[in-house]
Amino acid sequence: KMEESEVKLLNLSRNGRHLEILELLDAHPNIDINCKGKSKSTYSWTALHLASYFGHTEAVKVLLSRGANPNIRNHTGDTALHKASLTKREEVVHCLLEHSSNPTIANDDRKTPSQVASDIAIKNVLEAAEKVHVLKETEKFLQCLLGFRISRYGSFVNMDTPDEHGNTALHHAAMRDQRTIAIVLLQHGVDPSKRNKQGERACDVTMSSQMKKILDVKPVRQNHNMVQRFEGPLMKKKRFLSPRWHWVVLERGVISYFARRADAAVGSKRRFFKYLTESTVTTREDNNHGFVVRFFDGSFHHLMVNQSNKPLINRQKWVDAIREHAEYSNHFVAADNVVDSDSESDDPIIPIIDIKNIVQTAEVHQKVLQTHVEHLTPLIQNFCFHPGQLMPTHVLGKCHEILGSATDMMKEFQMCLNVMQRQEQIRESKLLDECERNRVLQQSLQALATQHHNLELTIESQAGSASDEDEFYDAISGDSDDEDDVMNFEDVSLVEADEEPKYHAVTRGDYDPTINSDESQSKSETSSLAPVGGHRDRLACPMFSRDEFSIWHILRQCIGKELSKITMPVIFNEPLSFIQRLCEYMEYSCLLERACNAEDSVQRMEYVAAFAVSALASQLDRLGKPFNPLLGETYGYERSDLGFTWVSEQVSHHPPVSAFHATGTKHPFTFHGSVHPKLKFWGKSVEIEPRGWVTLHLKNPDETYTWTNPKCSVHNIVVGKLWIEQHGVMEITNHRTISECYIILHPCWFKNDLNKVEAKIIDISKQTVRILEGDWTKHLYSFSVDAHERFVATATQTNNGTKQKSSRKKTQNSSTSSDDIASFMTSQDDDVMCRCLWEVQERPDWSVEMYNMTRFAMSLNADESKGHAPTDSRLRPDIRALENGDIDGASGEKHRLEEKQRSARKARGKKKAEWTPRWFERRTNDATKSDDWIFNEKYLDSDWSKCPDIF
Repeated sequence: KMEESEVKLLNLSRNGRHLEILELLDAHPNIDINCKGKSKSTYSWTALHLASYFGHTEAVKVLLSRGANPNIRNHTGDTALHKASLTKREEVVHCLLEHSSNPTIANDDRKTPSQVASDIAIKNVLEAAEKVHVLKETEKFLQCLLGFRISRYGSFVNMDTPDEHGNTALHHAAMRDQRTIAIVLLQHGVDPSKRNKQGERACDVTMSSQMKKILDVKPVRQNHNMVQRFEGPLMKKKRFLSPRWHWVVLERGVISYFARRADAAVGSKRRFFKYLTESTVTTREDNNHGFVVRFFDGSFHHLMVNQSNKPLINRQKWVDAIREHAEYSNHFVAADNVVDSDSESDDPIIPIIDIKNIVQTAEVHQKVLQTHVEHLTPLIQNFCFHPGQLMPTHVLGKCHEILGSATDMMKEFQMCLNVMQRQEQIRESKLLDECERNRVLQQSLQALATQHHNLELTIESQAGSASDEDEFYDAISGDSDDEDDVMNFEDVSLVEADEEPKYHAVTRGDYDPTINSDESQSKSETSSLAPVGGHRDRLACPMFSRDEFSIWHILRQCIGKELSKITMPVIFNEPLSFIQRLCEYMEYSCLLERACNAEDSVQRMEYVAAFAVSALASQLDRLGKPFNPLLGETYGYERSDLGFTWVSEQVSHHPPVSAFHATGTKHPFTFHGSVHPKLKFWGKSVEIEPRGWVTLHLKNPDETYTWTNPKCSVHNIVVGKLWIEQHGVMEITNHRTISECYIILHPCWFKNDLNKVEAKIIDISKQTVRILEGDWTKHLYSFSVDAHERFVATATQTNNGTKQKSSRKKTQNSSTSSDDIASFMTSQDDDVMCRCLWEVQERPDWSVEMYNMTRFAMSLNADESKGHAPTDSRLRPDIRALENGDIDGASGEKHRLEEKQRSARKARGKKKAEWTPRWFERRTNDATKSDDWIFNEKYLDSDWSKCPDIF
C-alpha cells in the first residue's frame, strides 16, 4: 500500500505544482521520489513520468534536482524521455538530457525516444544525443583499455570507434604490447586494417615482432550452421474458449507463444512453449488459412494465419518452417556425439546465406501453384465432356489464380538469380569461416606460447644463482641458442636423441641399483625380472629421425577437437597398438608372484603397490604415440617364463575403450580392467587421463585390489624439449581387509620433485603401518614408520652439513636418492625396517634407436608363427610396415584401415546394427559394484570363425 505522501507527490507532479512539490519533499525527507503509482490513471508511472508527459518543466527540474532517476521504465518499458518526446515537450527533453537521461534505452516495442518522437526538432536532438552517448561510452572503454581494465567494462560499445587521433582500441593495445587484449579484440571482430589519422594500422604502431604476428590476421567472420528463426502472429484455437492471437516464435526446434512481439524480442513473459521433436503438420483443402501441429506427446495445436493477407502463402511458410525446425530437433535429439573429424558423415557444411529466404518463398509459390493445378485438373476434365458449353466462371477464376501464382514465382526466381550472381564471390569465404577462426587462434597461441617460453627462460636464468636443489625445473635444453629456440619453434623436433636436456628424466648412467645391506638378494630379484631367452629384445629396423617434424604443426590444426580422434602422421607413432602397450602392465609380473607368496596382508599390499608403480616405468621417454586400435582388434600374449597369459580387445570406438584380462600361470591371480583415455590440450602440454578401474584378484589369500591409473602429461609441445611426467594420486584398496595404500606422484615443479613417489599403507583403523618412497623410473622402497622418521632425520642432517640453504626446503621435498637409502640401509640390522620392493630393469644400449622401448616392449609385436586370432594386432599391416622401416607403406595402410573401418560403421548404421565385442561382456564388477568389461573366456577356445575382417 502506498503512503499518503507518495500519492500526493504523484498528483502534484501530474498537475505541475512545483512549489508544493518542494514543500512536500522538505516535509517528508524519506519519501520515495521514484515510487510508482498503483491506481488506474497512474499505474506504474513515476512522478517524473507524469511531469514529463504533461510538459511541466519546472516540476521536472525540481524532481531531477532532488534525485529522481530519469531512466526508470514503466510497465510498457517507457522512460520519462519517451513520454516527453511522444507529447512534443522540447524543453522537458532538453532538461532530461542535461540530467543524464539515456537516449538509447528501448521500450517493449524496441523503440528509442527518437523513434517515438513525432516532432522533427525533438527527433534531431535525440538522434544527436544518441550519437554523443555512444561516443562517451566508447571513450570510457578506451580509457579502461588504457588502464588495462578491459575485463571490468561490460557495456556495449563499437570497438572499432576511434578516438580524437583516429586510434582504435586495437591501436592502443598494439602501442603498449598488450597481446592478450589484442587477441580478445580480434576475437570480438575488431578490424586490424583500420587506419588512424596518420594512415597507420595497428601493426604499424608496434615494435614487437610477436604483436605483429598477432595483428597479421583477418578479423573473425561469423559462420551460421543453424536453423533460421521464424516468427509472426498466429491465432490458436482452444476447445472451450474463443480463439486467441499470439506472437509465435520458432527457434532451434522450439515453438514459443508470447502475448506481444516486444515480449518475444526480449524473451520475457513467454506464455508457453513446446518442443517440436517428432512433431508433424497437417492441412485441410477446405481451409486455406488453418493447420494442425501434432506433438510427440500426442497433443494438438490448431493454428490459423491472418486471412486478409495472402493466407495460402503465409500458411505454407509456417508449415515449411515448422517442418524444418522439427527436422532440426530430431537430428540433435538422435545424435549421441558432436560431429568431428572422425565422423562418418561426409556431407560438407553449407552456410546459410541471404538467398535462402528467396528460395523458400519461391518454393512456397511453387507448392501453391501445384495445389491450384490439382484443383483445376478435374474441372477441365468435366468441361471436356460438354464441349458445347461456355467455360464456367469459377474455372476461369482458377486459371487467373494459376497465372498469378506463376508470375509471382517467376519474379522470385528472377530475384534469386540476381542474388546468386552477387553471392557467388563470397560463398567460398563463408565455407572457410571456421578455418579462419582456427587460424586466428593458432597464430595467437603461437605468439603467447613464445612469450611464455621467454618468461620461463628469464625465471630459469634468475634461478641460476641459487642452489641446484632450489632451481626451477624445465626440460628445455640449456646449451641451445635461446633465440633459435624462440624464433624457429615451428621446426622444433619431436625427439632429439643426440641432445640431452638440462635435467633429463633418466639418469641411469650414474645410478647403482644394488643395495649394500642386501646385495645378493637385490641382484637375484632384479635378474628374475629380465626376459628369458626365446623372446626377441630388438626390433627389425631402427626408428626414423623426427628432427624434421614438429608435433605443433599437427596439433595447431586440431584446436577445439577431441585429441583421441586426431589422425596423426605415422612418423609420430611407435610400432605398437594401444592394446599391446597395455600389456606392459605385466613386465614386472613377478611382483604379483611375490604378493601371492607373502603371508602378511601388509606385505601383499606393498608388492601390489610396487606392481602399480612399476607399470609406469616403461613410459619413460616413450614419446611415440601407439596406434589407435581398430574396433574389434585383439591381442593375445603368453609368457610362461613370467607366468601369465594376456588377452585384450578394443570394445568401443567412440568413446575409445580397451578391455584387458591377464591370468597367472605359476600362481593363481587374475588382473583385469578397461581403459578409456581422455586427452586434453593445454596449449604447451597434452594431458592424458586413463579413466577406468583396474582390478587384481589374488586367489590364494582370496583378496581383491582395485585402483585407478594416474594422469600423464607431455610437456613442451610448442617450444622446447618434450618430456613426460606422471602425476596424481593412486588409491589402492584391499576389499577384504579394508586397508588402503595412497600413492602420490608429485608434479614436477622443482628438481627434487622429479619423478618422486610417496605412499602410505593404512590399516582398517586408519593407522599408518608402512611408508613407501621412491622414483617411478627407478625403484620403490618400503620403510617402517620409525625407520622412515630416522631416515628423514638422517637426510636432513646430511643436507644441513653440505648446504646451509636447507631452511628454504621442506623436509618432505628431500630427494629420495638410491645413495641416501643405500647408506641408510647399511646402518640397519633388520631387513623389515627398510627393504627394496622393486628396481627397474636397465634398458639395452640400443633402446634409444628402438623408440626407447624396454626389452619386454620389443617382444610384444614379434611375428610369431602361432595361430593367433585374425584380429590380432601382430597382423596389422601398418604397424608391421612401420616396424620394418616402411614409412610410406605404413601411412598408406593406416589410411586404408581407417577408411575400411568407416565403411563398416556406415554399413552397420544403415542396418541399425550395434557392435558387440567378441571376448568381453558388459557386466557388474563385483569389487567396485559398477559396470565394467569382463572377460567371457571364449577366447580360450580358439574359435576364430566369427571374427570380423578388420585388416
